[in-house]
Amino acid sequence: MRALVEQMESFKEKAASHVSNLALVEPRFFTDLAKSLAAPEHPALNLPVTSNAERTRALEIYSELQEIQNSLMEAPANKTGAVARWLRMFAALPKDLDTLISNLKALAERLASPAGAPAEEAAAVEVEYEARSFLGKLDAAHAGTKDELKRGKEGHELLETRRRSVALELEGVTTRLHKYESLAATARREKAALSEQTGTISGYLTSYDAALASVCADINVLEKRHADVAALVEKADQRRQLDADNPPDVATVLAYPVKELLESVQLEGDGH
Repeated sequence: MRALVEQMESFKEKAASHVSNLALVEPRFFTDLAKSLAAPEHPALNLPVTSNAERTRALEIYSELQEIQNSLMEAPANKTGAVARWLRMFAALPKDLDTLISNLKALAERLASPAGAPAEEAAAVEVEYEARSFLGKLDAAHAGTKDELKRGKEGHELLETRRRSVALELEGVTTRLHKYESLAATARREKAALSEQTGTISGYLTSYDAALASVCADINVLEKRHADVAALVEKADQRRQLDADNPPDVATVLAYPVKELLESVQLEGDGH
């Protein structure tokens, strides 16, 4: 009986250790993945539109940029030509276009050498690897703890069965005490021993149930942590597939809100 209680206490300590090491910590990859999955801000491209000449020039630039964005969603051969044409036409314009020109140059280099991966992608892969490794540890801890919980419940059933058996024996001995006066002394000794054993087992059962409840609570914490990490990894998989379809340089150029810029210039022209 004592061995079952000690085994359950061991299960409790293991479960508590898993919760402490895996569910109550905040690994670095949580923050890194959250940052990497955050939506990028639109780049700024505000051009002067006070005069008719400035508005005409801004419309020309925004229209050309819109053509580049359209070509980026078509065949790869069209992308390089569109970027090169834009750079030839507008590379000598004022500083307001420096950021866009830098982004387009980076895109041109990316399209010319698609094999080179930016450092940000390498860092994202490393963070995702850490998340997967952590998820593997959670899987192992969760599976091991559930197996021990199953064994613990079996031990509980053994203790409960034994307790009922001893209680029945105690009842029988008490009955025999009244029926056989000649066996009174022996029956009293048996009764005292069984009463003591019943109390001891009841104490074991109380400790066992407390440890079992603790293991159940720890498993709930581990299951929630497992679900959170699995959801984060799944989101990272989806984001990685999206990045594979649209590399960072392409996504940067596509992020310019050309439609809104064209509408604002047209509204400015209508106001004059």
